[in-house]
Amino acid sequence: MDLINKTNYVRFDEALNEEFNYSEDFSQEALDHYIQMCGITTRAPAYDILISLNVAEELEGTLKFTNAGILCEKRRSKAY
Repeated sequence: MDLINKTNYVRFDEALNEEFNYSEDFSQEALDHYIQMCGITTRAPAYDILISLNVAEELEGTLKFTNAGILCEKRRSKAY
């Protein structure tokens, strides 16, 4: 929020993507691959990992992805 408050600008990768649906579009396999490539070892649930990586946030009980977070999608060809 500091970035928004100081500049009135949100970087594209940090903006929420309203079209991405966690239950329909999310790929656990893509997240696992990313975690492995980064050398991260954790047993935390995907929900918590995504929030920790700042690629998603919980709003009104729903997980909302940022534009960067949609890299964990099932179908890469789907346009957002």
